[in-house]
Amino acid sequence: MPSIASTAIQWINQHPPDGYTAHGSTPDPRPERYITVQRSGGVRDRYRDDAMLIVQVNAPTRSQAADTAEQVADLLLDMWQLPEIADVEIHSIADVSLNGPPVEHRYQITVEITTTT
Repeated sequence: MPSIASTAIQWINQHPPDGYTAHGSTPDPRPERYITVQRSGGVRDRYRDDAMLIVQVNAPTRSQAADTAEQVADLLLDMWQLPEIADVEIHSIADVSLNGPPVEHRYQITVEITTTT
């Protein structure tokens, strides 16, 4: 079974917000708009995986990052439609912009995705 982070990246890229693509790490060269998805923890046993993911939305402005993060959170909640997904919970959506220089406008979604193994 592919990693849940890879599944989330594929899901976002199949339904992308305008001008965004999702990646497992920061692309090089760095585009103006992009999304990163990484597993940050979670509990896994023989029958299920409760994966905690960090999804970061990078945008030209803070308001664009915030709006796009809301769209991406809604996309992630729709992952229940995949047969291997048992549950999706958004734990937080937070501003994690860097004041720079250079300034980087970024919002972070913490999401728990449960799969059955």
